[in-house]
Amino acid sequence: MVAAGSGCATLNTPDSAGVPADVSAKTLSCPYNDAAAVERLLKKHRGKVAAVMVEPVAGNMGLVLPRPGFLERLRELCSAHGTLLIFDEV
Repeated sequence: MVAAGSGCATLNTPDSAGVPADVSAKTLSCPYNDAAAVERLLKKHRGKVAAVMVEPVAGNMGLVLPRPGFLERLRELCSAHGTLLIFDEV
């Protein structure tokens, strides 16, 4: 989210106490609703992606709904690559 300039992170720096500064450098991002981009990223970094975190209904972008099949495809991709899938819906 830092790299993508999300919300409070528009300055591309973590703003939560205790988050090391290099966390953003080690975070990869993909466009929302683009399963093909996630697939490319997982293939490119095979075995090195610990988790995929996504907000299922993107409220911070004006309430953007997932395309049909997007979340299911993320589940398939993460399962295939041994990557944890986290739905950030707080």
